[in-house]
Amino acid sequence: MGVTIHFSGRLKHAGELVHVRAIAAKWAAHWQCEAVDFSAPLVELIRVRKGQVVQYTSPVTGVSLRPHPGSETLLLEFDSDLEMQHFCKTQFAPAQVHMEIVEMLRELAPHFVDFAVQDEGGYWETGDREHLEHQLALGLELIRRVRANDGALIAPLLEEAISPRDMLKDPRFSQN
Repeated sequence: MGVTIHFSGRLKHAGELVHVRAIAAKWAAHWQCEAVDFSAPLVELIRVRKGQVVQYTSPVTGVSLRPHPGSETLLLEFDSDLEMQHFCKTQFAPAQVHMEIVEMLRELAPHFVDFAVQDEGGYWETGDREHLEHQLALGLELIRRVRANDGALIAPLLEEAISPRDMLKDPRFSQN
């Protein structure tokens, strides 16, 4: 539960990894965190390919960084086909951090083919800070309600928290 940015894609070629690491290092300096390069000979991966969940083993390489103590680690992990598929939850970080992660992803995008981002805060699609802040506040409110109800089913809590008018303004609902 909470606002998350999902991203995936395949690098144009192996040489693009140098650019990915440089961009990550630049943003790590901005966020005052460490960009950790990593490689592993064989890792169990679970990814979605062509709509199917696939589990496979592959060597991986990439870089990880933690933009803010309130966000999850941003992992740019590539398999042997140069494919990446990950997410970064930003629910407990300031909206500015979410916006900067989106900016970093925009900077990375030209180095990929089939690059895709699904931003639960809607910022990737709209650039609307107010909408993002509303989504972050809504996420916190839902978490508060679930805690207050000892983890009760979330559907009734959602109905109370999200008005039909807000659903129409949300790009995920308005495209239906």
